[in-house]
Amino acid sequence: MNHDLLRAAVALLLAGLLAWQARAAAGPNRRRAFGAAAGGLLAFGGYSAYAATGAPPGAVQWLLLGAGALLLLAAAYLLVLALIAGEFRRGRAAFDAEMRAWRDRRERHEE
Repeated sequence: MNHDLLRAAVALLLAGLLAWQARAAAGPNRRRAFGAAAGGLLAFGGYSAYAATGAPPGAVQWLLLGAGALLLLAAAYLLVLALIAGEFRRGRAAFDAEMRAWRDRRERHEE
């Protein structure tokens, strides 16, 4: 199998997973970040698919690479904004509650 096609398939698969995660994300910045990352991976997948055709490198490939890079940078920026806005706190609180419950069960079991 052509490596460019394999790279395109993996990028499209990851873009689909990120798009699914964007629909389930709790906060608006997290949703936008996952959506931007999915768009960036779609652009990289398009670049790889275009390269798989054997066409000579041109403006279309540079445009896809630039769009993908900008979208991934935007996704990183939006994740930082989500972190600052506290959109990860709910997940952290649920994790802490589960850990406390696990410790309690373990202590009761050891006694």
